[in-house]
Amino acid sequence: ETPLTVPTLQNILPKLKNLFDDISSLVRVAFCQLLLCVKSICGIRYYDIVPLSHLLALMEEDPAVSKLIVNLIHNSYFPKNEHPNVWMCRCAEMIKSNRESSREFFRHIPRYIGVDAGAKFMVQVVKAIHFYAKSKTSSVMNASQTSAQRKSASQNSRDDSRFDLII
Repeated sequence: ETPLTVPTLQNILPKLKNLFDDISSLVRVAFCQLLLCVKSICGIRYYDIVPLSHLLALMEEDPAVSKLIVNLIHNSYFPKNEHPNVWMCRCAEMIKSNRESSREFFRHIPRYIGVDAGAKFMVQVVKAIHFYAKSKTSSVMNASQTSAQRKSASQNSRDDSRFDLII
């Protein structure tokens, strides 16, 4: 809240990141709440305190903090000023990098993004699945057409050679 404290907090908070792995779930929850407060401060980024990979790993392992972590990171995956296609690409990267964490993320995300954003995201996912299925279907069709064209061409060449023999 006080701009003069930002440089001090920037130095101190990364040194406290070991609290994120504390044995007590109460300490981990309190640290997540601290990160949520830090997120609202200009000049300090929560992922400089605890790396995103570490947040995702703990989200997978600890149900006590998973909701708080989703609250913390949801704007990174669903930024309000970006197109739903960007959301989908970011979420796809999360799924590729950490499948278990992504399951936990998608289980809690409806609480934080709202119905409109959720619907836009689902429409984008359906479009992507449709495009993928269409591209797979067309590649299979092209492959079958190519083999059919080869058969037809060889048949035509045989017919042409027979025709040449007759003439």
